[in-house]
Amino acid sequence: MEMLDFTPVNGKSIRVKRSHRDPNSPKNRTANLFIRNLDKSIDIEALHDTFSSFGHIPSCKIVTDSNGQSKGYGFVQFDNDESAQSAIDKLNGMLINGKQVYVAHALCKEKSGRGTSWGRSMEW
Repeated sequence: MEMLDFTPVNGKSIRVKRSHRDPNSPKNRTANLFIRNLDKSIDIEALHDTFSSFGHIPSCKIVTDSNGQSKGYGFVQFDNDESAQSAIDKLNGMLINGKQVYVAHALCKEKSGRGTSWGRSMEW
């Protein structure tokens, strides 16, 4: 499994891990973070490495366009609220690859009158 972790498939890095989450339990929504203003050169491995010092990360994602290019934002999910808050406290406003990043709790996907408003969404 470790050999396949971060392997590119169709131009995107994949994560390979054992599943430990109970599929019947809801996600810990406050441990999901939204990160924006990421440099386009940041890949999923770099994002994971940057945030992993704050705690275990079951999931992280960089949102890409149809060509596989980063849109400059992503999501990181921690196991617990304390790790997520610590990452926000330390990384929000920091320079990563020369760009000041915004790190905050991800918000739920919302429906608006004119379609879907993603904003800071944690649904991928």
